[in-house]
Amino acid sequence: MELREELRQLAPFCALTFITGTATAISAYWVIYFNQIGLSFTQISFMLALASIAPMIFEVPTGAVADALGRKISVTAGFFLVGIATIAVAFSDSFYYLAGILFFSAAANTLQTGAFDAWIVDYAKSLKRTTVHSALSKTRSFAFAGAFISLVASSFITAQYGIKMLWIFSGAAMAVAGVYGYLFCPENFSRRQIHVSMLRHSISASVKGAKYALTHRVLKYILAVTVITAFFGVWQIAWQPLFVEVGVPLPHIGIIFAALMLVAIAFSALSPRFKALFGTDRRALIAGEIISGILFASVLFVSSSLQSAALFLLLGAIGSMTNPIYESYFHKFVPSPQRATISSFKSWLSNGAGIIAVLAGGLAMDTIGPRMTMAALSVLVIPTILLYLRIDDGRGSR
Repeated sequence: MELREELRQLAPFCALTFITGTATAISAYWVIYFNQIGLSFTQISFMLALASIAPMIFEVPTGAVADALGRKISVTAGFFLVGIATIAVAFSDSFYYLAGILFFSAAANTLQTGAFDAWIVDYAKSLKRTTVHSALSKTRSFAFAGAFISLVASSFITAQYGIKMLWIFSGAAMAVAGVYGYLFCPENFSRRQIHVSMLRHSISASVKGAKYALTHRVLKYILAVTVITAFFGVWQIAWQPLFVEVGVPLPHIGIIFAALMLVAIAFSALSPRFKALFGTDRRALIAGEIISGILFASVLFVSSSLQSAALFLLLGAIGSMTNPIYESYFHKFVPSPQRATISSFKSWLSNGAGIIAVLAGGLAMDTIGPRMTMAALSVLVIPTILLYLRIDDGRGSR
């Protein structure tokens, strides 16, 4: 009975996250689409890099908007604007138009990043029959369900109407989410004034957190690993064209990405066992790097649809097991009062390195092809392993 009542109270947000989940339909095909309309991988990577810059510029200002005007108006406006921008992608093949649209979409998306979870948390705290953890867990489960269904559906939409229709489908889902959230999702939030002094304090705290992390005996090495592993992000633009190269039918790609979601959930649950197998966080992370390096190198020998799908899922499985270990290891050395600022600095470093990586990856793909570019990523495990070996695996590593 309590579970039923909890779901009844959370129903508006469960429905909202399900709708936003369905907007991921295009995620399995966007690189292929841009390549099909005549854009080079260098141009595609430039658009992605430009979109990645937007959050670095707008994250703090839009966060202030959410704090001043309310999470509801900020989040739903973000959803709606992203939806309209996503639909607009389908109506031009101009590189400059698309670059501008993707930058705008990424900027608008900062209206909901962080604020969406804060909205759910504020609402959950006002309820008597749920906890914050339970509310976030259940709403994210509905988001996963929406994403899984949309990825499966993307295969059928692609087969019947082509990839362009996925932009319209995904954009419409986000726009509907914005309207639905504004009309039907309640808000429990007290607006507050944002002063310049608060922003100055935030910047000062961020600088102090960055200095602490860069001089810490362990964190400096973990942050260096973060920068290097950001280059593995190249696989987000390399896998889709690799699937096409080895002859994977377009409708099957959506199914493969849907399978990746199931693999990620299953293997993230195995993360504690993976760590226990090697005894410590550091050893488990080194093992994960070695396995990843072997898998990336093995792309040179992929010659069929089945082999490429299996390799894709294996890499997803390894990442799903090692990511929780990495995050846990990182936070064991971060003091609680500076946790938010140091985590933000880590994200900033990862995003900055990721921008460089994507630009380099696009150029490499145009020069040596997706397959060789993916294989070259295997070399990066060498410096990451050496960095992990420099860490004193003492207190806080188990």
